[in-house]
Amino acid sequence: MKYQYWLSNIPGVGCKTIHRLLGQAGSAEEIYFLKKEQLEKLSGLSDRQVHAITDRKKNWNLEEKYAALGENGISFLSCEMAVEAVILTVAFWALLFLVEKRKVAGSLMEWNLYESDPIRHPYAVAVTLIFTVALMTCIFATLDNAVTLGHAGGSMDIGQWPRLILAVSGLVSGVLFDYEKGRYRNLIMYCVTLLSTVCILVIVSGGSFLLGLIVFYLSAGFFVVFFSTGFVRLAGYMRVPQFWAGMGRAVNNLCAILIGSFSVALIRSGDSTKIMIASIGLFVLISIAIYIYTVMGQTDVELPDQERKQEEEQEYFSAFADTYALTEREQEVLKMLLASDEEVQEIANRLYISRAMLYRYISSLNKKTDTNSRIGLIQFYYTWKPEKKADRDD
Repeated sequence: MKYQYWLSNIPGVGCKTIHRLLGQAGSAEEIYFLKKEQLEKLSGLSDRQVHAITDRKKNWNLEEKYAALGENGISFLSCEMAVEAVILTVAFWALLFLVEKRKVAGSLMEWNLYESDPIRHPYAVAVTLIFTVALMTCIFATLDNAVTLGHAGGSMDIGQWPRLILAVSGLVSGVLFDYEKGRYRNLIMYCVTLLSTVCILVIVSGGSFLLGLIVFYLSAGFFVVFFSTGFVRLAGYMRVPQFWAGMGRAVNNLCAILIGSFSVALIRSGDSTKIMIASIGLFVLISIAIYIYTVMGQTDVELPDQERKQEEEQEYFSAFADTYALTEREQEVLKMLLASDEEVQEIANRLYISRAMLYRYISSLNKKTDTNSRIGLIQFYYTWKPEKKADRDD
């Protein structure tokens, strides 16, 4: 770190030049010990910059300057660290703004990820999910260690680009997991785990390190989204939802710590047979765990009855709309009024119309249904009987 501090304090040498130097020399420490003749051979450096580097090394007491930082309680940030810190800070405040804008804060007890797929025995499902995540962590932590040891051993310089794969995999997994209200979430995660297990076997057999790197970052994004959404969904059924919402990360980190030393020792042993047996054994246990978790997490409500109820509600609403000749926009407004207890302005925002426009729609609905207020309209809707249409025709 102290050599990075020295490199960033050379006058006339900016971030772009530093990146070029690091790409050629490998590290700030290597640059520090280069002689003037060696610096002149590096591409992209002017004579003035070469002189600035050698002069700063000669006339600047690095040890004293760097020690002074610690004595004053100052931490050094490299260019990369500063940029990353700025990006994370901006992203955090942007997310906070969006959360406040959408007003999604509220008790998890009042919200479930898939309301149409209730869980009857949440604590039993929670235990099964903890066991599943713990087993999966053994696979993904082992793959992580294999990639890390390969990087440390010089097989390949990982650099920064794999983080893009991690970000993309997280976004893609969110979309795929939400497809058909999460029906295929466990199946997708099972396939990702299978791919990661195969990748471990390929790496220990002397296969492509690049393949392992790509699969690791792809699977990591899927795994994080899997255990996060799983426990967030469960939290809505628990007495203390705040405790369960972050349980996935806690289980993942704890298991990674517990099996870290064993995993590294196993990989360093180079015993392909033991690694294959351990990997396949873990995968078999994961297969059993995820099957039990899938079965226990299924709804105990008969889907045909549930679907029939939804169809009846839709038919009831359509009959009401046809009877009173509601336009498509009036139907949208009525559905929102029936589903929400929010203030008028908040409902208008959800419908992307002005407050005045919403009042006009409510007034039109009151006129067509012969009611006098928003509450009266809602009460009339729930007490209305389709037979009234025939009575009106008579």
